[in-house]
Amino acid sequence: MFLNKTLFKKMIKRAFQKEGLIIGQIYDGLVLSDGSWISWTRSGAVPNWLKASIMEHTGTLPKEGQIFTAMKGDMLQYEMEDPCMNLPERFQQSKVPFSVTPMVYEEMFFQARLLSCNDTGEVIPILAEYYDVLDFSELGEEHRPSGPSANSKAGPDLIWKNENSAWMVPRTYFTDGREMVLERLAGLKFKEVM
Repeated sequence: MFLNKTLFKKMIKRAFQKEGLIIGQIYDGLVLSDGSWISWTRSGAVPNWLKASIMEHTGTLPKEGQIFTAMKGDMLQYEMEDPCMNLPERFQQSKVPFSVTPMVYEEMFFQARLLSCNDTGEVIPILAEYYDVLDFSELGEEHRPSGPSANSKAGPDLIWKNENSAWMVPRTYFTDGREMVLERLAGLKFKEVM
């Protein structure tokens, strides 16, 4: 798995305490989401620290084919499978490559990592936390993930995937004049961050 243990555990805890942590044993793997980000780990490759983190908050892991939402103070809410969470299939549909630029947009308590569409040069933001959780030192025997890529040049959702794991995050939209920053950066060449 190519996600940083410490940061991902914090994201799991925050989801459980606030918006609800969605957990499923679906699509031949373990799916986690807070409704925005989605992670998928192939069955048989789920690290023990991830299972322990889920158990710490929910007290249980889903059985094969089950998906539920867990929220602090509430009972588990069983859900239906959502095709949007099928990250192996979503990755196959994501043919538009993006590059991670070295730029971060920062304002008070907000940080966004800027990515560039390889086809159009359009620059789009994602929450910096969504990029910062990637940790290629955690790969072990796995290959470095492919991505980010999206299913359109607008990059509504960006995905990284290797043979055992996938990570998908939504783009962030700038408003109130901030979108001018992205327009001015469009078409510039950037050295990609590894």
